[in-house]
Amino acid sequence: MHNNQEKLLIQENEYSIPYHWMRGRNLGKLYDLRTDIALRLSGNLEDKTVLDYGCGDGKFTNTLVNAGASEVFGIDISQNALGFARKLVPSANFMVFQGEQIEFSDKYFDVIFSLDVIEHISDNDRDRILTELIRILKPGGKLVLTVPSINKNLDAKHFRHFIPGELIDKLKDKFSNFEIQGYFSKPHFLPVMLFDTLYNRRFIWKLFSALIRLCDAGDALYFALSCDKNKDNSIL
Repeated sequence: MHNNQEKLLIQENEYSIPYHWMRGRNLGKLYDLRTDIALRLSGNLEDKTVLDYGCGDGKFTNTLVNAGASEVFGIDISQNALGFARKLVPSANFMVFQGEQIEFSDKYFDVIFSLDVIEHISDNDRDRILTELIRILKPGGKLVLTVPSINKNLDAKHFRHFIPGELIDKLKDKFSNFEIQGYFSKPHFLPVMLFDTLYNRRFIWKLFSALIRLCDAGDALYFALSCDKNKDNSIL
């Protein structure tokens, strides 16, 4: 079992390069699908103030800029990642998270994304971070999360993987209109990816991708969750 510092070091070492911008074929497909789902769940971003929490090297932040958001911010704990993000996405605003309060006023953002991030946060810190995200989200604003499912083996740099019910339980007092989308079906994923890798033919992915792309969260290796902050919460 890796401790907190070891897990952070694993992630930081990956940011010796802006690796999200350099995805290989299969990982690139995962990234593209996750992006498509997150944008669908968020709705129209034009003229919205948007946060990419855990932005890394800014790949998804750049997508938010291109989606027409009026202001786009990215926050990450990694200075290395933010160095790449600032160079690659100069039109967004980036800041380092020091581990305490997020430096925005209450009810600042229309939409907050946190894609494949909270699995990197320890159990002791996760609730505090979610409380901060709730604080800076406007009433009626939307939160979009993506996480690996417990159907996926735990990565060395992750603290845990999730089931939809536990995230809903944490958020249900402050949010409503929950929507969940599973993606990359576990029963079909490995054989399709193996065949695709061995034969390296684009038509293989196109032929079989419908089997693994979108699925019930119970069968998924990953799932996305979106919800709307209740309008009657004046502070949180």
